[in-house]
Amino acid sequence: MFADKIETGSLLGITTNMEGMDIAHTGIAIRMENGALHFMHAPITGSKVQITEMTLHDYLASHPKQTGIIVAKVLETK
Repeated sequence: MFADKIETGSLLGITTNMEGMDIAHTGIAIRMENGALHFMHAPITGSKVQITEMTLHDYLASHPKQTGIIVAKVLETK
């Protein structure tokens, strides 16, 4: 499964079907101790950063205008 390849700290862009937008929201992947993938983000401008209680999959499924994710991983340079 693709979600198994996403590491804690990966940057996530949540894609949307909203006209004129490709990315509607951004955050950071957080892998919990039980292995479940969650989403760290600031849900509303001015609010505190939080980690979703539901998994990333369930979070995406609960927002019908969100269509998927783009994953970026920061690599160390030598």
